[in-house]
Amino acid sequence: MIIITYGAKSSPLFLFDINGHKGPNAYGKDLFSFNISISSDDLTKYFLEPQACDYPVQGGKDTRTMMRTAFK
Repeated sequence: MIIITYGAKSSPLFLFDINGHKGPNAYGKDLFSFNISISSDDLTKYFLEPQACDYPVQGGKDTRTMMRTAFK
């Protein structure tokens, strides 16, 4: 499930729930956030940037940590 919302900077924030409606639906367990960034090398390229500032539940991982460990 993907949820799109807008933060204080009016840039889209994408929340990915990796297992849909199943629990626990908690940050750092199955809910992770990304925003859209523009490449500093090529202003025509956009990419999803993992957010390290989300607040994982106890025992969860922030999005950056989850991405580092998932794709080693």
